[in-house]
Amino acid sequence: MPLSGPSQPAPGGVDPALALVEEDPYDQTIEGGPSGLTERLPDTCKLENFQQYKGLTKPEIDAAGLAVPYRVVGQTDIVTQEYNPMRVNFYTDDAGRVVQVSCG
Repeated sequence: MPLSGPSQPAPGGVDPALALVEEDPYDQTIEGGPSGLTERLPDTCKLENFQQYKGLTKPEIDAAGLAVPYRVVGQTDIVTQEYNPMRVNFYTDDAGRVVQVSCG
């Protein structure tokens, strides 16, 4: 018995539900607008204040008593993708030493 109902594509092989999600229901075009991500703001966490931590390890950064939100990210660490413009991200190399600092 052939399938029928919403799971069956319409004649011609095109699923009408697919057309609904591929079209903007509000007919809006935002040039250069965000694509679902929070817009990155330039240097909101004052990166110049944290460059001195390059070369340090996570325990050394934790011991520094930073008064801002931060995280230390290793090369194989899994982290959330939420963007916090005030947070400082310290990225480490294989040896666990900070090699890059960014906001987010």
